[in-house]
This record gives sequence, structure tokens and C-alpha cells, in this order.
Amino acid sequence: MKSDEEKKDKQILKKRTVLTARYVTQVAVMAGLITALKFALSFLPNVEVITVLIAVFSTVWGLKYSLPATLIFCTVEMAIYGVGSWVPLYYIYWPILSVVFHFALGGKRTPVAMGIALPIGILFSALFGVLSASMETLFVVGVVSPDMLGTFFVSYYLKGLWFDIVHIVSVAVSILVLYIPLVKISEKIVRGINYTPNDDIEIE
Repeated sequence: MKSDEEKKDKQILKKRTVLTARYVTQVAVMAGLITALKFALSFLPNVEVITVLIAVFSTVWGLKYSLPATLIFCTVEMAIYGVGSWVPLYYIYWPILSVVFHFALGGKRTPVAMGIALPIGILFSALFGVLSASMETLFVVGVVSPDMLGTFFVSYYLKGLWFDIVHIVSVAVSILVLYIPLVKISEKIVRGINYTPNDDIEIE
């Protein structure tokens, strides 16, 4: 009897270990994919596929995966590029986007989900420029006179307006072109991962 209980405990421990290792690996791959593609497109200012990747991860895997992957991405970016005014912006913007995508897209059929992801991506991309200008303005508080902070914000925002437009367009195009194919590929991957024929093999 005791031997059977020990065997059962070993099986449970094995499954938990496998699931934990699988989870950590999947999150790491997602974070690595976001980082790698961001770096690959870095020669095109403000052109990114981070938004569509987070949308896909949030849709297929859920917040349990997309949120930590996003936080790891932000941390790796800080490790690569150092600390600047963009760091708090990243830690605010990308995790919130992940949460919004999860609750907006979770459980939706693919065409419907894309129709929801598109305006969210466009809205957040437009908001990114505003948040960036706001963060830069906060960083000059105490350096620039209070009556000039509004002028600083407006001038900084207008200076980057062209890049914001490029950002919005790139996000819209990436969602329209990549969202559905990536969701289908991701769903196949999930089905393959969940197929574990050896889970019931007993450990001697």
C-alpha cells in the first residue's frame, strides 16, 4: 500500500516538474521571440510587431503566459540599453496592453478577435506617443520651470508625431496581416504541446 502511494507521489511530482519546466520554457521562448523580432526591426524606427505578438500570446495562451513574457522582455531591454526615461514607460505600457488584450480577446473566434485587436492596437499605439511625451516631461520637472512644462510636452510630442504615425500604421498592418496566421500556428503548437502520451507511464 505504501509502495503504491509512493509511486503515485512520484508520478504527481514528475508531472508537476514537467509542467513547471514546460511553463518556464514557453514563457522564455515568448519573451525571446518578442526581443529578437524587436531587435531585428530596430533599423526601422517605430516599426514593431511586439503588439501583434502580445495579442496572439494573450489570445491563445492567456495572461499567465503573456504578462510574464512581456515583463521579461522589458527587463531584457533595460539590461541591453540601460536605464532611461523609457523604462517606466515600457513597464507600464506593455503589461497593461497584455492585460487589455487578454480580457478583450480571450475566448473570441479568430476573425472577431482580430476585429477587436485592431482598434485596441491602434488606440494603444497612439497612446504610446502621449505617454512617452508625458514621461519625458516628468523627467524634466525641477529642471524646466513649471510654466514651461506644458510647452515642453507639446513640443516633444509634436517632434515625435511622425514616428507615432509610423508606429500606428505598422501596428495596424501587422495585426491585419499576421494576427490570424499566428493564432492558427499558435493553436497548433498548443495542441502539440498538450499531447503528452507518456504522462501515464509509471515510474518504477
